[in-house]
Amino acid sequence: INFEADKEDLKETTTKEAFNKVELLTTLVNTALKGNSLREIIIDFSNKVKKIIDFDELQFILFNKIDEKEHEVSNVIKCLKYKNKRLYEKNVTYDDLKGSVVEMMINNSLPVTLDLHSANFEIKDVFNNSVYNKDENRYLNSIPCSYKDDTFATIIFSSKSIDLTDYSSSMLLKIAAKMLESSLIIQFIEEKNRIIENLNSLIVDENN
Repeated sequence: INFEADKEDLKETTTKEAFNKVELLTTLVNTALKGNSLREIIIDFSNKVKKIIDFDELQFILFNKIDEKEHEVSNVIKCLKYKNKRLYEKNVTYDDLKGSVVEMMINNSLPVTLDLHSANFEIKDVFNNSVYNKDENRYLNSIPCSYKDDTFATIIFSSKSIDLTDYSSSMLLKIAAKMLESSLIIQFIEEKNRIIENLNSLIVDENN
């Protein structure tokens, strides 16, 4: 995945300080994402990004791993919530996405940024299954993770004071999300390869 175009775009339209944040962000996140599990990767990623953009909460919603069999449908969605340096986890269903920023993103096939104080409609928090408190989560920035044009996850950043909808913040979060996307794709492919190797070994043992 090429981040240079986004970095150059941000450099052309923002201050040197903002561009320095991009350089620091890519350095920090590159040194992260080394965990062996999804939980380790998400919490490491969240800790690193928070040093650059002080968001209040992150939700990572995994629809399906890229190595699942084609046409195999599961109604279980993994939802991870990062807040106050802790990570919480629960399973939700596709019905729980109704009325959420994730549903808006899927319908429009684009990232969604919202200032809830300006919105004239309510948005549901997927993890809590309740309407967002506009004072605790004023700004939302939802970014998809994709593989071969298929969205397999969404990252939702929220903040009560840092404007996550402005251009500079959106570009920083977009770059960070692309780096996470790349790491997860590599992890899922490696996991798929391990499964195939194990199956091949079992087949060989059976034939022997």
